Order: sequence, then C-alpha cells, then structure tokens
Amino acid sequence: MDQDRLRQLLQVPVWNGEEIIWKVSERVVALQCGCLVGSGFVGVKADCPICGATSTVYTGKPCHQFNALAKYFLEIYGTNGGKNLSFLTAFQHAFLEAQEDFKGEEEGFNNSPENQSLLSSSPHFLRKNHSYVLGGSTIGNTSTSANANANANANANANVHSGADVDITMNTNMNVSNSNLAPDTHSNFNPLTSNINLNLQPQGDFRNNIEVNKELLFAKHFPFFRKVTTHHLHSKFLKTKYFINVSLSDSLNHVALLTEKKWEVYTIDAEEPTKPPVLLCEGSKNGSHTFEGKMYIPNISDISRKSNFSDEFNMTANQETIERSLALLRNWEHLMCKVSTNILVITGTRGFLRIISLTGLQPGKLLFTYQSRFPIRCFDVSPNEKFIALGVTGRDKYTQTEQAVIIILKIQCLDQNKVHITSYPFTLPYRDPLTRVRFSSDSKLLSVATALESRFMSISIADPSKPSLLMKSQRRIDTSLDAEGITDLAYFPDQRLLTLTSLSHSSSPIILDTNIPSISMPDGIARPKLITKIDEVGSLIHSCAPSPRGDSVAYLGRNGTVYVVAMNSQRLEDHTGRDSRRTIVTLNVTMAERRREAAEMMWDKIGYRLWVVDRAGIVWISDWTAEGSRCKIVC
Repeated sequence: MDQDRLRQLLQVPVWNGEEIIWKVSERVVALQCGCLVGSGFVGVKADCPICGATSTVYTGKPCHQFNALAKYFLEIYGTNGGKNLSFLTAFQHAFLEAQEDFKGEEEGFNNSPENQSLLSSSPHFLRKNHSYVLGGSTIGNTSTSANANANANANANANVHSGADVDITMNTNMNVSNSNLAPDTHSNFNPLTSNINLNLQPQGDFRNNIEVNKELLFAKHFPFFRKVTTHHLHSKFLKTKYFINVSLSDSLNHVALLTEKKWEVYTIDAEEPTKPPVLLCEGSKNGSHTFEGKMYIPNISDISRKSNFSDEFNMTANQETIERSLALLRNWEHLMCKVSTNILVITGTRGFLRIISLTGLQPGKLLFTYQSRFPIRCFDVSPNEKFIALGVTGRDKYTQTEQAVIIILKIQCLDQNKVHITSYPFTLPYRDPLTRVRFSSDSKLLSVATALESRFMSISIADPSKPSLLMKSQRRIDTSLDAEGITDLAYFPDQRLLTLTSLSHSSSPIILDTNIPSISMPDGIARPKLITKIDEVGSLIHSCAPSPRGDSVAYLGRNGTVYVVAMNSQRLEDHTGRDSRRTIVTLNVTMAERRREAAEMMWDKIGYRLWVVDRAGIVWISDWTAEGSRCKIVC
C-alpha cells in the first residue's frame, strides 16, 4: 500500500476555526455518533461532517490507537520520508504504545457504550506472531467515502477488552472495476459481500487471523490479480504422449493421470499451492500397482472374487461366464477416471469399471471390478463417495430398441480391503444417448445431459431405489458432426442455480434457475428459467466449475483458455447484463479437441484458489490471496 493510499485512509475532518479540511491528525476524538474527527470540533455546535448526524457531541475519550498510528505515519512520511523506519515496523510500535496508554483508563473505557465504534472507522488490523499487519481493504477515491462507509454499517463495531483483546465484526465490500489499483466507486457491482470476524488476542491460536487476512486479500485482488503456480508431474524435457483423461479430487488431496494402460495418483496440499505434488501410487490395467517402489500383482482368483461376475456376487454366474468375463478383462483399455478423497474409479472398454483404494497400508490396491452389460458412456462419483453414477445405452429386452439407462452403484466399505456394491438401474424416457452425469455437492441431485436432442434434467437420488425426476428441459443447439452438444453442467452451492456449457456454434454458456423449490405436487416437474447468457467466453466450452462462494464461475474453452466470470451472488436475477459482471482470463492450459481429453478444474473449499490439471500432466493454480500479476480482462 503506497503513501497516498495510506494518507487517504488516515485522513479525518479537522476544524481549523474557519473551515473543515481533511488531513492526517494526531489528535482524533470520537463523536457521539461514532465518527472520528479532529479535536478542533470539541465545543463546536455543528452537524457531524461525516454522517450528518445533528447535535452530535464529543464523547470525552481520545482515540489512542488511531492517534498513535497517525503520529508514526507523520514521522515516516512527513519527516524522514520513511528512510529509517518501515511502516509495518512502526505499526507494531504504535500498537504497543497505545496498549500501554490504554491500561491507565481501561476500566472506565470498557464500560463506556459510546466508544464501541472506536475502531470501526480505522483500517483493518491483523496480528500474526505478535506483529501487526495492515490487511487489504478497499479504499475509495476520496477519504470521505472510506470514513462514511465505515460508520454507515451498523454491524461495524468493536468491543475493546483488557489485555487488548479486540473483537471486530465488519462488512467488507469490494467494487470491481477495470482500473489497476483504485476501485470504481461509481459501480454497483459487488461480487463479494461477507461478514468477517476478527479476534485479536495476544496469546493463542492465530489461524483465525490468517484466514481473515486471506479473506481481505481475496477481496482486494479478485478477480483481476492472481498468482499463478505450476507443477510439472512429468519432466518437461521428455517428450511424452498426452494423457487421455485427468481428474482432481473434490477435497483437492489427489490428482489422477490416465493412459490407455496405466494410471498414476499424486498427493497435493490444497493449503500449500507452492508445495509440489508427490507420487502416491501407480498401476496398470492388469490390476497390479506400485507403492513406495514395490510392485504388487494380484492373482486371477482374487480379481474374480472381488467382482460382480463372481458366484459370490451373482447367483446365476457359472464357471463359463466367469472365464468369459476374465478373457474380456485381459483385453480391456482405460477410457475415463475419477479420483476422490479415498478411492480412484476407472472405466474402460467392454463395460468394465474398477474401484481402487487410495488409503490403508497399500494405496493402489484393487477393491472391486464391475462389468456392465453395455458400454459406459459417462460416469461420476459422488462427493461423499457413497454412489457412482453410470450412463449407458441399453436395449429393451423385448423390442430391442435403444434406451438411455442410468445405473447407480451404492458403495459400502466393509473394511479397507473389501467393499460391497449394490446396483440400482433405471431408464429414462428418451432414446437419446447420455453424454454427462454429475452429482451435486450434497450428493442428493444428479444432473444429466443427452447428446443428440440436447436434453438436460435433474434427478433426485436421495433414495437410489426410488429416483424421481425433478426438472427437465431442452436446449436448441447445433448438432453437426463437429459439435459435441452439451459438454458439462454443474450446480451452484445453493443447489438452485445451474450452469450449462456446450461445444457448438452460437451456443454460449447459460445460467438457469431450476425452480425445483417451487414444486408443489409430489409428481411435479419444474421448468427452468433462463437467467443470463455468458456470451463473452464464446461457444466452444468444455467444462465449468462454479465457485463454492457462489459469486463466480470458471469456464474452460476448447483452446485451453480458462475464464473466470465474477458476478453478484446476492441477487443474480437482477444482474444479468455484462455491466454487472467481470470476465477475465486467468490461465492458458493445454488445449484438447474432445471433452474427454480436456483439463479438469476445481476450486478449493473456500474459493480462494482455482486448481487445473491438463492432459500434459501440468498442475496450474490461480491464487487470489497472494500478490501476483494482472489477468487479461475480457469485459
């Protein structure tokens, strides 16, 4: 923060006997209304120059902390120009000096209700390891807006206790603009409005202070400034073929890379983006895996026993059917993968699916092999790891017509080496093949998309034995050979809004209101309502990832461009135009022609960072809580 911004933040109205001027003063007092002004207002009968309150009076207590901070500011920038003393060092000394001055009058001060707004007009103060750091705060073009904003919030109050234990609750509003440093004070766009609880304690855990500091930095930087970190999982000097599929776990603890015959899983740390990923285990299609340099090869009987075509799982199975399935399993190849916190699920040709454990004494051990009677077109694993949804195209037993079928696999872990699988198949009233199935964050809703007719729907699987259709609709888009139709769809955290992407000409991503809460009848089906189109990102989009904060969405283009669209999360329906959102380009990853080969995106649980892994085996992290470079602004 430069000198001019600090000066704007510390300026207060001062009465010089003739007029009101704004400047940094060492003698600041609090009025009855809670505003901070110069001591020259004592005895002057006038309205408050900040909030306009009438008949305001002096409360009788000087603002020691604010005065000490202003004093050191004037010493640095007014006397020696900051050559001998850093501002943050002086900041710490100012607090220590103010605490000593506080001790003499702390008892009377604690019981004074007039001083509850003492720090509400001052900067955000954070402390870590007994050193105070100035948190990132939004400063307007004039100091008047900064002071008025601080006092206009009714919940921006502070209770000062003995030992300098300060509890602050304040609102942080960020106005997003295209300017480099100064926010746009004329814009109504507020993509982030959050309540922040600070607990400044001289002893104890400082984790809360660190998290609040990140929140303030995020409010300051998002979406225009971010730090980009990359990790190459394979040596960039070796020419290796691209992976056919990649995956990130919802908890951001694992990264999976897949080829036709092999797979690899790496561990990552979501809290430490600069920490490189570490190889956890790797394996091949025959069921063998390597952990800590040791290879483990299962025998054929063990693979057969842990499968749905064994006589233990299928009562109608015989030795002939088992041998036939094992023969097909020897020639299968990988197609798709999905990694979660504890398991890795791989699907491939000939309808096979494998569940691999990532915990226990041998991470990478095969848990179960499932064989579907029909090819698996798409699948997903629920965030709670209890369900696996398979999208297949089956045939009617009597008419032999093709039918879209969804199979829900319920996973029950008996121990670290054994699981029990229960399947719940159900058909959809359409012949259109499925292209995408995706669980909601609470694992209760399943969003489904079809290929040719571009239908999409939401199905409740709270009881997998009795699934219910909640919402359905259809999008009219180009279905030519070079188009893939609907490529991805995902719910926002509130499970009410849905964003949908497609790879087709003139079909930009859209955001819908599913209207599911409006269903009044037991068998009612909701009709979604279009809220807005995201035209600025184009129409060739592979995937989407709504932020857990609900105020932004990440979109991945076919050319590898990662867009972030920041919006107003309070009332998205009232802010549908381009002027109410900001679109930036945060990353450019490896491009992919097909959706299956595209990179995967995932936000961390708070929404501070966006993680991306592409088919070249490169992990990209965009961090909005660290100092970094400016993003390319689209609009």
